[in-house]
Amino acid sequence: MKIKKVALGNEVEAYVESRFGTGVTQIFSNDNNKGKTVLLQGLMFSIGHSPIFPDGLDSNEYFFYSEFEINNRTHKFLRRRNSIIVIRESDTFVFNSVTEFRYFFDEELFKLPRIKKDGRVTVVDLPLFYETFFVGQDERRTSNLISATRFNKEDFKAMVYTLGGAKQDETITDIDEIKSQIKAKKGELKTVEKRRVIVKDNPDIERVVSTISKQKEFQDYDKGMQKLHKELSQLERDRNRENNRKYRLISLISELRSLNRNLDVGKVKCAECGSESIVYSNGEFSWDISTNEIRQEIIDNIQRNIEKLEEIALDFEQQIEEVQKNIRGMIGRSTPEYRDVIVYQEELKLGSDVENEAKNLRNEISYLEIQLKRLNELSKIDTESFDEIEKRLIQKMNELYHIIDPIGKLVFEDLFSVKSRVYSGSDGQEFYFSKIAAINEITKHPFPLIIDSFRDGELSSPKEERMIEYFKALGKQVVLSSTVKNEEYESKKYVDDERITFLDFSDIMTNRLLSPAYTEEFKRIVSQFNGVKL
Repeated sequence: MKIKKVALGNEVEAYVESRFGTGVTQIFSNDNNKGKTVLLQGLMFSIGHSPIFPDGLDSNEYFFYSEFEINNRTHKFLRRRNSIIVIRESDTFVFNSVTEFRYFFDEELFKLPRIKKDGRVTVVDLPLFYETFFVGQDERRTSNLISATRFNKEDFKAMVYTLGGAKQDETITDIDEIKSQIKAKKGELKTVEKRRVIVKDNPDIERVVSTISKQKEFQDYDKGMQKLHKELSQLERDRNRENNRKYRLISLISELRSLNRNLDVGKVKCAECGSESIVYSNGEFSWDISTNEIRQEIIDNIQRNIEKLEEIALDFEQQIEEVQKNIRGMIGRSTPEYRDVIVYQEELKLGSDVENEAKNLRNEISYLEIQLKRLNELSKIDTESFDEIEKRLIQKMNELYHIIDPIGKLVFEDLFSVKSRVYSGSDGQEFYFSKIAAINEITKHPFPLIIDSFRDGELSSPKEERMIEYFKALGKQVVLSSTVKNEEYESKKYVDDERITFLDFSDIMTNRLLSPAYTEEFKRIVSQFNGVKL
C-alpha cells in the first residue's frame, strides 16, 4: 500500500501534494505551523481516522482526499465529515458513515483483526488499527493509546498479537461465563430436587414469594436487571436506527428510479429558478444527478449501502442476543432465595415435572462441563501463542532501540510504558520508533509507516541518521515530518541523499497551508467523483 496523493480543501482554498516517493519521504520546514501535521492528519482522516486537527482548522468545512496504490490498483478516497466515497478503477462506493466504510475496508482492502472484548469477538475499529503504523503528533502517551476509542491498550496488544500470527478461536465464549452457567445450573438442580419437599412443607407459597421479594437480594437483582435492560434497549434502538436508514434508502432508490427528466413533453425544471439541474444529497456530499449514468451509479451505491446496513443490523442482533443471554445468566446466578421465588412463581402458574427438569439440568451441566474443558484447552493455546508473539515483539523493540542508541539504558518490557514511568523527550521518540518498527517487522503488514513530528523531543542527529538508515533499508514507503533548526536548514541538511524524497514546506505561509492557488486542481480532483459538488 503506497500513498500517491493527498489533498484537502473546498471551493475557496485547498492544498494538493503528490510528490511522495516510494521509499522514505521527509517532509520538513525551518519553522512550525507550516502544515506538515495538517497534511498527515488529513491523509489519515480521509481513510476513516478520527478528526485530530488543530483548533484553527474546522474539518467540517473541507473535503479530504487521498490516493493509494493497493495491490497494484489505484484507490481514491474522498471524505467530508462522516461520509466517504471510494473510487477503484471503474467502481464507485459511497459510505454514509465511518462504520460502513470499516466494513468495506475489512472486506475489500485488508482483513481487520478480530479480538475478544466484553465476552465476544469484535472487529477492531480503524483508529485503533491505524496506530500499528501511524504515530501522530498530538496526545502522545507512551503509557496508553494515542487515539481515544472504546478500545484500550490491552485490546491493542491483542490486535497486534493477532496480526503477528497468534492463534485465536473466534468461537470461544468467555470461560467465566461458562463457569457461571455451570454454577447456576447446579444451584437450579439442587432447588428442583428439593422442590417437592419445600412446597409440601410450605403450602403458603404466595406469602413466601411476597416476603422474599422485599429483601435486599431482590433489590440488588432488580438494579442489575435494570442496567441490562437499559443496555438491551439501547442496542435495540441502534438496530432500529440502522433498519430505518435501510428503509429510507430503499424508498430513495424507488424515487430515483421513477425520476425521468426526458418526458414526452418538455423537461423537469425548478419552478423557482428554472434550472434543469437535479441534485441528490446525503447531508454531507451532494451529487448532480441530471444524467441517467450518474443517477444509476448513485442507485448502485445506495444498493450496496443497503446490503451493508443489513450486515450492521445483524451485528446489533448478535449483541442483543448476548445481552439477553446475560439476563438469563443473571437470573441463574441470583441468590438461592430469589431463585426459589422464581421457581415458586413458575410452580404456581404452571406446575412442573420435577424428574424431567432434573434430568434435563444434569444433561445441560454435563454438556457445559465438556465445553468448559475444551475452552480451557483453547485458552491455554491462545495464551501461549500470545505470549510467544509478545516475547518476540519486546525482544525486537529492544534490538531496534540499541541499533539507534547503542549505549542507551532503557529496557522495554511491554508495548506500553507504566504510568509511573512515561518516556518523554528523545526517549519517547525512540520508544515510538522501536515500537512501530517492531510491529512492522513481526506482523509484516503492507501499510506505509507514518511518523509525524519525527524529531520530537530534540532527537540527536546521530540517532536520527540511524533511524533514517534503518527506514531506507526497509524497502517500503515511510513518511516522516520534522522541523529543523535554522542552521540545519541553511546547511541543506535534507537535500543530499538521493534515496530520500524531500518535501520542503518552509516557503508556505505560517498557518496557511491552504490557499486559492490550488482550488482549480482540487476541483479537478473532486470532479473524478462523478457529480459530486463542492
